[in-house]
Amino acid sequence: MQRELARTLVLLGRNHLHLGQPAEARQELERALALSEELTYEENAIAASIRLGYLSVYEDKLAEAERWLGRCRSAYAQRGIAEYLYMVWMLQQDLAAAGGDWDRFREAWLWLTRQFIDRGAYAIAPHLAALACALAQRGQVERAVELYALAKRRPWVANSAYYQQVHERRVRELASSLPEAVRRAAEERGRARDWEPVVRELVAELA
Repeated sequence: MQRELARTLVLLGRNHLHLGQPAEARQELERALALSEELTYEENAIAASIRLGYLSVYEDKLAEAERWLGRCRSAYAQRGIAEYLYMVWMLQQDLAAAGGDWDRFREAWLWLTRQFIDRGAYAIAPHLAALACALAQRGQVERAVELYALAKRRPWVANSAYYQQVHERRVRELASSLPEAVRRAAEERGRARDWEPVVRELVAELA
């Protein structure tokens, strides 16, 4: 029962984060982490730590997110729980995108995209959103607007407060410098594109 509670707290924390409720997310995730450590429930402690890392990125606490990432990488190296490896890479991806660290972003993005490219648009959309954020900060703003419009065709990205805060906000801020007609045209191109050839082209370009 206690392990089930610990897992449920992680899920609640995740849901609060995507609903844009960071205080509630932190409360549930910190409870989940404390309970998991008390139970020596290692895989759930990693899951809670990763989600706390995402929360730190959401709150623009990038140094704190970096500490969570280090903790999660260390835990994975010691225990090798493969189920959570992709989440560690996703934390690196989102942290690097938010912080403008292109090399670390590219490393994580390529690893993740190669894992998920055959699983459909639902699986790949969050990585397109992150790439749009990273490209916008490298000055490729029009391209970023196009890619984010493509990513937003998936409701999980379009409706999540997490993606809106971490990635879309940065793209929008930088896109405000574009003429409105240019921005709208980029959004229309993105909405009209087929995600799979776009992603395969991007993998070839960034590899």
